[in-house]
This record gives sequence, C-alpha cells and structure tokens, in this order.
Amino acid sequence: MLKFNIPNRVYCHGPKKLVSYRFPERLIKEFESLAKTKGWTTTDLITTALDQYVQWDASQTPKKKGQSRKRNRDQNF
Repeated sequence: MLKFNIPNRVYCHGPKKLVSYRFPERLIKEFESLAKTKGWTTTDLITTALDQYVQWDASQTPKKKGQSRKRNRDQNF
C-alpha cells in the first residue's frame, strides 16, 4: 500500500486533550476512506486537516497591533 507522508503540523505537538465531536456519518465515511487511501489513521487525517486549516486561516488574517486575531476573524462574518 502506498503511504503518504503527513505534512508539517504546527499545533499537534505537546499535551493532548481527549475531545468528542459529532460529525455527520457521511463525513466520517469520507474521513475513513481518505485515511485508508493515504495509509493514515482517521485521527491523523482529521488532526492534520484541522491543523492545516488553522495554519491557513492564521496566514490569511494578519494580526493588527493591539487587536487579537479572533476579533479580526469575527469581523469577516
């Protein structure tokens, strides 16, 4: 089986916390299928996807002096 390398993850190091989320069944099936194709665990796939999204979002939202990034992001909605 061809196994893809996991890309650089910024937020995946350090202490972990167990969390529980409810995802739609169709989305879970897609996660599982994609993870199997890549030779990753489903946890690695979801963690990587979320990590990559947060990295992308941080790069799209420049932090202004004296203003938090969260407030900048919220203004876009």
